[in-house]
Amino acid sequence: MRRPSSLCLAQPGSGRPGRGPKSWPGFTLVELLVVIAIIGILVGMLLPAVQAAREAARRIQCTNNSKQIGLAILYHESAQGKFPAGATGWDKRRDGRWEWMGHTTLFLILPFIEEDIIHNQIDLGVRAQSPPNTVVLAQQIATYLCPSDNAQGRRLYLNDDADGAFSRSNYATCFGPEYMYPLGARPPTQGGYFRPDHELENGGAFRFEVARRIPDFVDGTSKTVMVSELRAGQDDNRSPPVKRIPYADIRGNWAFAFVGNHYEHHETPNSSVPDGMRSMWCDEGIPGYSNPHPCMVVGSDRSSGVIDPNILQRLVARSYHPGGVNCLFVDGHVQFCADDVDFHSWQALSTIEE
Repeated sequence: MRRPSSLCLAQPGSGRPGRGPKSWPGFTLVELLVVIAIIGILVGMLLPAVQAAREAARRIQCTNNSKQIGLAILYHESAQGKFPAGATGWDKRRDGRWEWMGHTTLFLILPFIEEDIIHNQIDLGVRAQSPPNTVVLAQQIATYLCPSDNAQGRRLYLNDDADGAFSRSNYATCFGPEYMYPLGARPPTQGGYFRPDHELENGGAFRFEVARRIPDFVDGTSKTVMVSELRAGQDDNRSPPVKRIPYADIRGNWAFAFVGNHYEHHETPNSSVPDGMRSMWCDEGIPGYSNPHPCMVVGSDRSSGVIDPNILQRLVARSYHPGGVNCLFVDGHVQFCADDVDFHSWQALSTIEE
């Protein structure tokens, strides 16, 4: 019996008898590059949409924070019969000495945003930046942080130790259209005990020492902005040498007055005009910021002179949301205020009588 020829036997891996290994089609280099390019284009088209969706979520959270702040302020008004002051003023310490306390609106409403643990550490009988309040000033409050900003986890260090730490934040109370208080008023650091209200009048929802009441809002609570957003300063001054308050970027600190927690409507939201900050009293300005006014001192020394109230700061409502900022009105509603809002309308929104 004859054995079949080896040429007629099927070879391993062959599709048919007598054929070689089967060849599979593959991508050419050009085809591979085309596929990569298409994937890159699709990713490039998708990424902005993803980023926009994330920013929309962050903006919603920021809006919710504003609403919580508004409710807390209104609860304070319901409990006390008046709004909190923009900052508490002169009072006697426990030791009998007079001192300007400087507790801010956001400091005073902590019990109304369910921050009782932190609030219970506060001693309203001493200045805001004096122990034990220094522990409170360093605490970050989630409600005071906008997720679109990078303030979370950062603190401004004004001294060489932990007592100089000010927690960053992103919300500020409105001090009217132009200034913190009028030129010619005795600043809080100059012994202005029992000052008449007109020395502190700025036309806004908040002012130093004097609290507003509902009847003060002649223009209506739904037409007056009381809180908006503020970009937190970027220079935390943590690494040595520590640059103290004369040269610090103080924007965005919720607990101690004069340290970047109030703003004015002298420019529209996110204005290209830089925020105005000067170094302490009459030294040179802070690099990178505008000096809002010449430093005007009348008298033989600083303690007896008349000091321009805007020499420390003149801040603008700012956010990282595209196109505008969230504005909290006195009646508690939140509205998105566009960057291109009419300037005169923007100023009118900051006043209680227009």
